Amino acid sequence: MLQLTLVEESMAGTEMVARHFPFRLGRSAGLDWTIERPGVWEDHAELRVDGAVVQVVAIGAAAVRVNGRTIPGPTPLRSGDLVELGSVKVRVALVAATQKKIPRQKLVLAGLILTITALEVVIYGWLTGQ
Repeated sequence: MLQLTLVEESMAGTEMVARHFPFRLGRSAGLDWTIERPGVWEDHAELRVDGAVVQVVAIGAAAVRVNGRTIPGPTPLRSGDLVELGSVKVRVALVAATQKKIPRQKLVLAGLILTITALEVVIYGWLTGQ
């Protein structure tokens, strides 16, 4: 997962977690993160995964900078990098994905279903003489 934190003064601290890829950023409402700020294009950038590396890619002719440098193409991101989309600055943090715990009720239900299925097999075998 990738945690994105706005560091721009007026929106400082606003966070978004990218849990799936590709992850698109821009002004359009249908994107994964809509950022309506000066200089941000409708469809500005995309975060992609290539193997174990997260990359940022500018869409079309949109300007994207990483750590103050304009990116020429897909650019790997590291934890702590500062990505600029127009007037917006976003701090990137790689975070470990947490595995969701299965609720106890679901485990009990799964056990019950398994037990009933096993009983049905036993009863079927007893009734058919097998």
